[in-house]
Amino acid sequence: MSNYNKLNPDDYVPYAPEGPGTISMAHQHNCDNGTDHKPRLAITRESDGVIKAFCHNCQSAGVWRPEEYVRSVSAILEPDDPDDPITLPKDAVSDTSKWPNDVLAELFKYDITYEEIEKAELCYSPSLSRLIIPIYNKNHDLMRWEGRGFFKATNPKYIKQRVPGATDLFRAVMLEDSIANESVVVITEDYVSAIRVARHLPAVALGGVALPEEELIKLSEEYDHVIVALDDDNPQVLAAARQIAIDAGPLFKTASLLDNPDKQDPKRYDRIEILGPIIYTLDREDIPYELDTE
Repeated sequence: MSNYNKLNPDDYVPYAPEGPGTISMAHQHNCDNGTDHKPRLAITRESDGVIKAFCHNCQSAGVWRPEEYVRSVSAILEPDDPDDPITLPKDAVSDTSKWPNDVLAELFKYDITYEEIEKAELCYSPSLSRLIIPIYNKNHDLMRWEGRGFFKATNPKYIKQRVPGATDLFRAVMLEDSIANESVVVITEDYVSAIRVARHLPAVALGGVALPEEELIKLSEEYDHVIVALDDDNPQVLAAARQIAIDAGPLFKTASLLDNPDKQDPKRYDRIEILGPIIYTLDREDIPYELDTE
């Protein structure tokens, strides 16, 4: 194949599944075969962490290999109770005084507070060198967790474990004094963005750019309006955000993209600044709302 390995790693590595599997998305940024940008870029992560990609549109391919062999989460962890499909890492600690400064600094950089860390039930696993982000269902049963690495030697950046078949999203817990409109939900890319947005509106995080259909249906049963607020840091992510809004259209009264022309990542707004794009988006869609902005 003459074009083999031609793909720029930036076009596919950041969007690969966190565990073994394949996804398809639009290859827009560096695809040189006309204007047809349907989801024809197939991205596969192997069990050892190797990522392979092939664009059926421009016939380009690429392979990326991690610096070291990556074991699956199931090979690292064994639940205490065989009847429990998953468990948090045994050494996971919620006491932030025992966390590495680098991990706390990353959260503080985005103005995440100790109260929000506690509400999100975040913890840290020294053996995995990762921040652990638990994802519970409405009954507070653990359905998934993600382990985020903060150090260059921690590869891959995220590892995940879930109950077989679980697709549950990270739901940010709103603080008691949050300004809220219970008819609107905001969909973000990462948990930090969801925590930040949840100061104002209900928010859920995808842990990537893919939204399972069953989760979209669940959200439509709870909320009338949806705002999609992915990081919008490249054409592929923007295309994914637009597709979520399109898919949500028939299920919600309104489905819109967050209008954020100045900053491309919800977590990069300051404490109050995110209200501006939220209010503008609600106004633009003529959604009845009550937000006390004082």
